[in-house]
Amino acid sequence: MEDKDIRFKAFDFASETTKQLVTIATGIIALMVTFSKDVIGENYTSEKTLLFWTWGIYIFSILFGVLTLMALTGTLQPKNTKQKDKSKNEEIQNSESNEIKCCEKIDLNINNSNIRFFSFLQILFFIIALILTTVFGYKSLTNGEIKNQDLKNKIPIIRKSIYNNDSTKIYIDTLYLDKNSSQSTNR
Repeated sequence: MEDKDIRFKAFDFASETTKQLVTIATGIIALMVTFSKDVIGENYTSEKTLLFWTWGIYIFSILFGVLTLMALTGTLQPKNTKQKDKSKNEEIQNSESNEIKCCEKIDLNINNSNIRFFSFLQILFFIIALILTTVFGYKSLTNGEIKNQDLKNKIPIIRKSIYNNDSTKIYIDTLYLDKNSSQSTNR
């Protein structure tokens, strides 16, 4: 395999890795949006804020992934190697020796700073978002267990009231009675 072929293969692998991270980030956002109501519920909590931050960081990861793909494309065909004259362009395409000379002038390297910068940011934001997703999952599970343990030994009594026949104002009272004692707590 020639050096040129190896460099093109490196661009293929870098492109595929970037596409995979974009796909995974998009899939995670889709799953989190789909099941967020089941996990969080209707209440505004710190978990909901954490979830929005996580989504935002995944979106930044996707954005930097697209910029990485654009940088890869720009490195393969820089603006200064294009021929304005169509006849010269056709000659380059028809002549294999000219094609090799043209490609030798281009520094085909996936370690160029424009590629590395966007790729690094994509991977960094993706890892941060994964960590925040894990924190979100842990907080959601532990908060659900704490709420269930608090209410496990209590019987809820719920009363819905409407005063002065005004249906726009509905008052809901909840009273929790302990199963073992006669004490009650109001929420």
